[in-house]
Order: sequence, then C-alpha cells, then structure tokens
Amino acid sequence: MKKYFVFLMAAAVMLVTGCNTDEENGSVRESNKVPVDGIAISKSATEMMVTTIEQLYITISPNNAKNRKVTWSSSASDVASVQYGEITAKKVGEATITVKTVDGGFEATCKVTVIPYVAVGVTGVTLEAPLPIETARKIAIKATVEPADADNKEVTWISGTPNVASIDANTGVLTGLKAGTTKITATTVQGGFTASCDVTVTDDLLVADFEWDAVEAEYPVFYSNGNNNGICKVELEPLDMEEKSPTAAVTIPRGAGKSLHLYGTQGVATPYEYGPTGQHMGPEIDVTLPAGTKLGDYKFLIIDLYFVSGIGNGGTNAAGAGYAGWGSPRLNIKMDADNSVFAEDFGGNPREMGSRTFPENNPFNASYWGAYTWARGIEFDLSKLKLPSEYQALTTFKLGLSIRSGGVNCYADNFILKK
Repeated sequence: MKKYFVFLMAAAVMLVTGCNTDEENGSVRESNKVPVDGIAISKSATEMMVTTIEQLYITISPNNAKNRKVTWSSSASDVASVQYGEITAKKVGEATITVKTVDGGFEATCKVTVIPYVAVGVTGVTLEAPLPIETARKIAIKATVEPADADNKEVTWISGTPNVASIDANTGVLTGLKAGTTKITATTVQGGFTASCDVTVTDDLLVADFEWDAVEAEYPVFYSNGNNNGICKVELEPLDMEEKSPTAAVTIPRGAGKSLHLYGTQGVATPYEYGPTGQHMGPEIDVTLPAGTKLGDYKFLIIDLYFVSGIGNGGTNAAGAGYAGWGSPRLNIKMDADNSVFAEDFGGNPREMGSRTFPENNPFNASYWGAYTWARGIEFDLSKLKLPSEYQALTTFKLGLSIRSGGVNCYADNFILKK
C-alpha cells in the first residue's frame, strides 16, 4: 500500500509540473506576439494616366511585428482599382487608396489622380546592318524605334531591289534571292521616320540552316542501300553546346538554335537507330538551284558539325571519347529522275578526311573533331567527287550528308554550296 501511495504522489507532482510548464510556455508564446503599431505607404499621392499601372509599397512597424496582414481598398474603384498594392487607372477622376492592418487597424492612404492618356511619340528609328548573306538565306532585320518607351513601335519594310532580296513588309524577314546589293528601308507607322541599310547577297547558296523550320520538323532519311524508312529531326541545340577554339583552350558559349540531329547506325544498337544496321544514313534535302546555275558551278559544300559522341579507332561510344572514328561524313547526291545515287567517301577516318578535304589554313582540322565540339565551316571539295557530266548539269537534286558508321550522334547545320 505504501508503494502505491508513493506512485500516486509522484504522478500528482508530474501533473502539476506539466500544468505549470504549459502555463509558462503559454506566457512565452503570448510574449512573442509582437503587436503592430503603425503602417506607412510609399506614396501619399500619385498621378496616373488612364490604362497605366503603378505598384505601391508598404512598411509595417515594428519590423518584428508578427501579424503583417493588410487589406486594400479604393474609394472609387471605377476610377482606380487596387489589388495587392497594384493600382490600375481606369478613367479620369480621383480616388483614395487605403491600406489597413488586420492587427490594430492602422491605416495609410494614397490619393490617386487619373488624367487622360498621352501617348509617347516616336522620335526616330535606326537599323542594324547585317553581314553579307548567301542566296536563299532568311534573316530578320532589326529596327530600333526611339524612344524605348514609344507606344507604337511598328514599322513597315521595303526592298529597293526586290529581285536581289525580298522583305516581308510587316515582319522585316528578308530573303536573299540572287547575288547583288539592295537597300532596305524601314518606316515607322507613327511619325513616318525612316532608316536604311545596304544588304549584300552573295552567289553562294544556302541549302538549309533549319532556323525557319518548326522544332521537331522531320526529314526523310537516305540510306546507301536505297531504304527510306527513317527520319532525322530538327531540334533545338542544347544550351550547353560549346564552340571550341582550335588555337587556345577557350570555349565560347553558344545559344540555342535549330539544327538537324543525325545518328549513325553501323553495328551499334542505340536508342536512335532508325534504319538498317550498317547503312550510311543522312537526311534527304531537296535542292533547287537559282535560275541559270547548275551543280557543276559550285566548288564546295560547306557545313557545320557538332559531335555529341562517336566511335573512335579502338575507342568507345561515349561522350567525350574518341573521334567520329569510322563514322566519317559521306556526301550523297541523289538524282530525282531515277532515284539513283552517286556517292564518294571522303576517307576512312576523320584524320584522313581532314587531310584530303580541309584547306591547310582551316583551323577546324580533324584533330578537333572530338565530342562536344562544333566544327565550323567544313569544306567538302566537290571536285574530289569527280561528278559525271550529267550530275554536274543538275539543277534539282537531293542532298544528304550521311554518317558512314560508328553509332555517331551529331548535329549538322548551315549547308552551303559555295562557288
């Protein structure tokens, strides 16, 4: 019985102690509720034009006040409405914006005077002159309307020699049509201010740059055995693509653009294997040469290539490992008439290809064809193809830069035929 009595006494002590602790914690919690003792607003008065928006800011004191909730109201919401401190001017008149603290009911006000809207007029326009462009290239000419906050920044466009380069009157997208120079003029819709620049179009032909294709646009794939059961996709280039300097350990970040994603398939099972294993794969790009020209008039095919991965000679198919290895580019020209193919291999590996097709002063030689590297302006010497006369006379044909083998994963961009 004595033990039982001792146990009851201990439990009672714990209960009383617990109650005391709760009371003490309650007192602490109560003391932590710092009350609001005032509110200030960033502006006591403001003038706004109809349709404009302005943000008000508040300061609640003291800084450590716990309940910082407020309510906003307008004395004339048809003149100026408010939400979370953002005022929208609706019509000419006056309104008082009030902000009130939930804790303590402290208030601050801002008198809003709404006046008629006055447009910001255009004072001028300037153009950014582009570099020379190839025939068939599209570019968007940039016009800067002044001032920066002008209400109407619309301009109209005109080409002085539209058979050299045409331009969309509304968008400013220019298309090179033939070699020559034209004057491009932009005129502001408001004020009629004008600016002009000269655009030179070269007789080199842009076959494709993919920038004006939709993302995920598809091109049929060409295989050396005549199969056409695959696709190459136009994709946005990854943001982390880099352009490596061949003369110094410098990398230049490259922004996302559009390019054609190519996959090689010889003997390597990859998630991207669209076609028969071991075939030379490339996109079928339809080429129509400008009037009065033929394939034999062009001396080089110039392209940009970016290798993500590839099989090296004895290397592995892994990011950063080896060169493209046996996956050297191969030029295929396909006649429309009978679907026949003429192709010439540019070498058994990139280094050999480089020695055969790169000019000696071209810094993008084969030794820089590792993974994660753009090789810009690669020149394929068309004379090495020794095209038969019937091919040299072609004015329309299909062109494909295929990957010869090796599970190569790469991007191709800017196919240019150069005279």
